[in-house]
Amino acid sequence: MAMLTKVIPSPKGFCGEESEYCFAPNLFFGEYEEPAETFAAYAKKGLDLEISLAASPTADAEGIYLVTDISYAKGEYKLTAGEDGKILLRAADREGIRYGLATLFQMTKNIQGKLQMQRGTVWDQPDSSYRGLMIDCARSRHALPLLLEYIDMCWLYKVKYLQLHFSDDEAYTLPSKVFPEATSPDRCYTYAEIETLRAYARSRDVELVPEIDAPGHATYLQQKYPAVFGDKGIICFHENTIEAMQGLYRELCELFPESQYIHIGGDEGRMGWWLDCDECIQYGRSLGYKEENEAPGIPGREYVMLQYLGHFISKMAQAVLDCGKKPIVWEGFSKYVNDMIPKDVTVMVWDGSFQDAQSLLQSGFSIINCSWIPNYIVTPTWYYGTRECYDWDVYSFGSISEHSAYYQNTTRIYPTNAVLGGQLHAWGDTVEKAFPSLEAGLSDEQMKIRQRLPYVMENTWNLDKQRSFDQVQEAAAAADDLCGRILGK
Repeated sequence: MAMLTKVIPSPKGFCGEESEYCFAPNLFFGEYEEPAETFAAYAKKGLDLEISLAASPTADAEGIYLVTDISYAKGEYKLTAGEDGKILLRAADREGIRYGLATLFQMTKNIQGKLQMQRGTVWDQPDSSYRGLMIDCARSRHALPLLLEYIDMCWLYKVKYLQLHFSDDEAYTLPSKVFPEATSPDRCYTYAEIETLRAYARSRDVELVPEIDAPGHATYLQQKYPAVFGDKGIICFHENTIEAMQGLYRELCELFPESQYIHIGGDEGRMGWWLDCDECIQYGRSLGYKEENEAPGIPGREYVMLQYLGHFISKMAQAVLDCGKKPIVWEGFSKYVNDMIPKDVTVMVWDGSFQDAQSLLQSGFSIINCSWIPNYIVTPTWYYGTRECYDWDVYSFGSISEHSAYYQNTTRIYPTNAVLGGQLHAWGDTVEKAFPSLEAGLSDEQMKIRQRLPYVMENTWNLDKQRSFDQVQEAAAAADDLCGRILGK
């Protein structure tokens, strides 16, 4: 098998030969020392090869040369293997260099202490700006070393964003100075662990997307501070509660200064609880949200709840925007309140029960395809196979929910740049319940991610399919062998 056919996601173009040649394992990094160090670490683990690093050659030396070329687009790279023992990797920025090094890593072999590579030129560039993986850290404790392994996988498969679902009904796993008692003592990451996580992701050019989920999925937070957040199963709709939640999101922005995206949750809130709270109703009326204000076909009581959620999301989004970050929210609000929410908010469309992708796009939102089918893994039972992942693309949506617009009717929307990309999700609802130990459950979860992530990244990197299912399967198997070696598994 030619080396290029092992690369996943598939590069856009290759011009060269089937022949291969060897060259000295030198890497001349220029201004890209940290990406070079990362590549050398993976070469040691995955190829059992020692890479010699230097800023520049002292002579006309063989090896890999990292070259800045501002004529390239963001994330674009060109990798050229010529006759003179030099490998030239050109890109305009670190992002392109990172992708080129990941391709090089998958293309090369260790032949008696030298790198062997297919002769020719690879040109490549991602089609989607958002290519993500989500890990549920709240429902099942993912120790720091496991999160670092997921960053390794992101580097290998050119995943740009790693979303971390830090809070849910079961736990609040972030340290907090604003509400220190909110943190789960047996699951909370320390400040030192967060710093290690950030540094590891930063060195590999993987962007973290931290999430605090509210106003639903917040039972643990309410149990610790009922006087602030209420005790109804949904964050109360009070002025002081709104301000308190904004404080948590501002703290989240400070905790992850490199993150351009901050996830503010927004799905599956039990909104009926708000109307059982006199203080919530009083605050809503002060804002003009009254049962008399009906929307077409929507009873006044239901419309009030929808407005409460729209107001809540807009206030949390504004807190994030004020910190210079970009808010992301789950698709969990109604089309009747789309005008209440800033269009700077990016929406993750996952189910279609609340509103579908087309409705959000028509209202001016940018969206990320997080379609339940096939991009949800709920270990051990709710998941879809590699074939479903291959058949999916970022414009296709499907759901198992009977209330969804996509139930038993996978829908493909018209292609648009407002669909930023897609994401694979691993939810931890049953990881601890379905296995004899947490470790066994997390191992099964990681296996399922390893099987599916290459296919999801193939289809977010390339919006037009480059290869058949059998070809992608062959490449995924080769890449997973490398993945296992760098993870030590």
